[in-house]
Amino acid sequence: AIWDSSNDYSREGMASEEESGKSLNECPEECDRITLYVDGKHVWGTAPEGCPEPEGYTEPISTTKVSDIGKSDVSYGDVNCDKEVDVSDAVLLARLVAEDAGANVTAQGKLNADCLKDGNLNGDDVIRILQYVAKLINYSVLGTK
Repeated sequence: AIWDSSNDYSREGMASEEESGKSLNECPEECDRITLYVDGKHVWGTAPEGCPEPEGYTEPISTTKVSDIGKSDVSYGDVNCDKEVDVSDAVLLARLVAEDAGANVTAQGKLNADCLKDGNLNGDDVIRILQYVAKLINYSVLGTK
């Protein structure tokens, strides 16, 4: 079977390659219609209407407020404070957002994790780090709204 994007819920409202005149890799769009659950907790996206929730589902988790200390020394995306931004930072932040008790993030790491600079740590910050790691955005985009 060949995948048909014309009836794909996650593509609703997004331009096709034909409509945009560009390959989808040339004009990526953020999509909240890809639903992500971690250990039964809803951490990202909006599920299709009428879609059953997975076993062990709980309501989306709340966001974590980021303090104002140390803002001048922020290295956006470097959640584990190893002076690099890579997939391990996204994984650590996803674990923190999912309230994994084993996800140890320092106060500086939490400041670095606020990649949307909105004072909240959530799945959107994880996505922003992954976009940078995948070279879809420049480092300068980390830490901007």
